[in-house]
Amino acid sequence: MTKTFYIASALANAALVESLAIELEKNGWHCTFAWWRESNAKAGATVEAQKKRARQDARGAAEADWLILVLPARHGSHFEAGISVGVTIASGARPGRRTIIWDPNGESHDGDYPCVFHQLQFDLFGVQRCTAGTLNDFMQWLFG
Repeated sequence: MTKTFYIASALANAALVESLAIELEKNGWHCTFAWWRESNAKAGATVEAQKKRARQDARGAAEADWLILVLPARHGSHFEAGISVGVTIASGARPGRRTIIWDPNGESHDGDYPCVFHQLQFDLFGVQRCTAGTLNDFMQWLFG
């Protein structure tokens, strides 16, 4: 069976997200929804267009075997990661399902208010955290 993935991140990371997706696809994985390859539904979009896009993103996050949250990220990305963790909890930690937080710049702990949810543990919620700095290092961490 083909493994599936969804990448949650900020639009500013679209080039890195595309490179990551290409590497995963080379390894036989299928993306549940490639939002960065679609037109952005924010700027000037109708409410209906925004709702459609939100459903596509949410479905992609919920259906993926792996959700990879690439930091730094914005509000929607964290919402998508929450969907992934929620599906994991609701499904009784389905084997093979993971939510992976990739923090290539080591920034999730900086600032006055770090995101405490980045500290969730794999044994309870299927969450893993990686601070590999390059795409190659991250791929090695994933499949190494």
